[in-house]
Formats: sequence, C-alpha cells, structure tokens
Amino acid sequence: ELIKSSAVDFAIWGEPKGYALAFEVQAKLRQVVAQMDRLQEQLDMRSDVAQRKERLVSSMDFMRWQYLRTRLLHALPSTREDVEVNGTVAGFHLGNKISRGAF
Repeated sequence: ELIKSSAVDFAIWGEPKGYALAFEVQAKLRQVVAQMDRLQEQLDMRSDVAQRKERLVSSMDFMRWQYLRTRLLHALPSTREDVEVNGTVAGFHLGNKISRGAF
C-alpha cells in the first residue's frame, strides 16, 4: 500500500547485497520499463482513435456542408412567395393546407 500511494516505483524487500542487490534492482527496473511500454502503447492507441474520430467528424462536416449542399441544390424546388392560400397555380386549385408541410 505504501508503494501505491507514494512516488516510489518499487521497493526491494530484505537486505540483498552485492550481485543479489544489482540483480534485484535490474529486475525491478525491467518491470517498470515493461509497464511504461504498455502504457505508451495504450496512449498511442487512444491517440490513433482520437485522430480517426477527428478525420471522421471532418469528413461528415464536409459531406453535410459541401457535398450534400451541392447535390441537393438542384433537387429542391424554389419557393414561391406569391402563391395564395385557396388560389390556383397552373390551373390547379390550392387548398387551405398549402404551406403547412406534410403534417
């Protein structure tokens, strides 16, 4: 618990001396390096996901505001402000539901 709550990365238990101490320190350092490598891989993976998300958002914005706008430009008819309710256009009688939409 002391190691988890402090700035200490590892502790060597007991009182190793000479080569035993050197081997213990080397083993603990390798564990720390392996843990750092795993954390770096996770960070890189999250960074890749974040970059992919940004590219997708940018592509969706492009489709929404550039591509679809130009594609729909010719598909939607223009509105006429001079049409009266219960009037006629090109020989067709317009009822009182004109300009209310589909609902």
